[in-house]
Amino acid sequence: MRFILLLCIFLTQDILGQSLKKSLDSTISHHFAGKEAGGAFLIIENTKLLYEKGFGFADISQKLANTPFTNFRLASMSKQFTAAAIVLLEKKD
Repeated sequence: MRFILLLCIFLTQDILGQSLKKSLDSTISHHFAGKEAGGAFLIIENTKLLYEKGFGFADISQKLANTPFTNFRLASMSKQFTAAAIVLLEKKD
């Protein structure tokens, strides 16, 4: 009986994970329907990768698609990410 209960829990989590991916795909794809410049999305919860996908183009002229591994030039924007990371690390203590 315990085995069946555990099996049901794991199967439900997998199904919910699939519906989350489909929901995110349709929502994000809707915004990048024109195949313009896009971005890459990555969602992690408690060190578990929940979602990763690239949308739109990294280079429109060459029709090079975005992937989760596309490098983006952040320039001065990295300062905000660094500051946020420092605040999160400080709150951990």
